[in-house]
Amino acid sequence: MNSDQFDQHIPEPSSSLTQASTSSASSPLSSVDLRVSSSASSSNENYTREKIQRHLKFDKAQYVILDNLNSKNSAICWRSFGFPAVLDSNGVPKKIPNFVSCKKCFATYSYASNSTTFLNKHSCLSSDQKTKSTWSSSRDTSSSQSLITNYSQPKTVRLPDSYSKDMKDLVVRWICKDMRPFAIVDDDGFRNIAQRCVSIGAQYGNINVNEILRSSGTISSHIHELADVERARLKKLLSSAIKNRSLCLCPDLWTDNNQQCSYLGISASFVDDDHQLHNIDLCCHPFPNV
Repeated sequence: MNSDQFDQHIPEPSSSLTQASTSSASSPLSSVDLRVSSSASSSNENYTREKIQRHLKFDKAQYVILDNLNSKNSAICWRSFGFPAVLDSNGVPKKIPNFVSCKKCFATYSYASNSTTFLNKHSCLSSDQKTKSTWSSSRDTSSSQSLITNYSQPKTVRLPDSYSKDMKDLVVRWICKDMRPFAIVDDDGFRNIAQRCVSIGAQYGNINVNEILRSSGTISSHIHELADVERARLKKLLSSAIKNRSLCLCPDLWTDNNQQCSYLGISASFVDDDHQLHNIDLCCHPFPNV
């Protein structure tokens, strides 16, 4: 057989087979790349206690709390605590390591060992234990029934005049020393903070206020994180209002007489599915030539 005859007997590679092998080789790689990229993006997020707590409160569709199924961990704290987890693209929860979260108030703590002493002192767990003990003792004696009021809503009481005067003196000294406006005591935010401090004191006793209030540096760095969470929450509310065709945008033009500057703001108003009215300030910018 000469060389020409040998060349004629060499089979040509099938184009369809080549295309099939190429497509079959590229398709799995592309799907693997997509899975790797999506899983990498979710695992690259740097979680903190505050960030996980905010996600559990306002992003319940994506973040859940898993029960501790380890039978060896029989500590009572696991009735209220679990492991925070984030749902992947397939809806499978992936546990966030080194953290535990309360199923009731979503308080999150670092957890890198088997120590549960600090978890047993959590307020939700302590409240449940006190409520149960109060309920059981009330069945035995009628005199203990009044203890149930300790765990109800804040009640209205008349304090002695000395306490009221002392509080007025403290507020006046604070306003004069730190040059604060008188109307600051009427702010809803100020009263919410004061009420929260009173409630914590009623539960834990007389504690140092520095254990509750944080420094200005901590608050300033926390603003950006809380702002991102609030933007995501408002985005869902506004998207739902747009879908229901119930969103109303209103311009607001006003002037600051002290600064001699005019401002233009835009507010959004809508009624949600629970028939609750929402008014949201979207933006506000200086408006010249007015």
